[in-house]
Amino acid sequence: ASAGEGAAIVNVASMAAHMLPAEIIPTSKFPLALVDPDQFLAEMATACAIAPDEARSGLAYAISKSFVRWYSTSQAERFNGRGLR
Repeated sequence: ASAGEGAAIVNVASMAAHMLPAEIIPTSKFPLALVDPDQFLAEMATACAIAPDEARSGLAYAISKSFVRWYSTSQAERFNGRGLR
């Protein structure tokens, strides 16, 4: 399925995307999601492994919301070129 011209994309992130120090967000690895999903998942697992087991899910959540912010920004021009908002 594809969205018609003028459709709106709503990506939901949270304040968690703003809670982590920039140096622990693996932003440089985010583009892998577009070209090598398996490597992307491996890199995200590695990024989350810095946290103790009991905190890992919270770190993963915050990183995932940082990814939503990155993805929305990185794809905005492509979406706009297709008449999407």
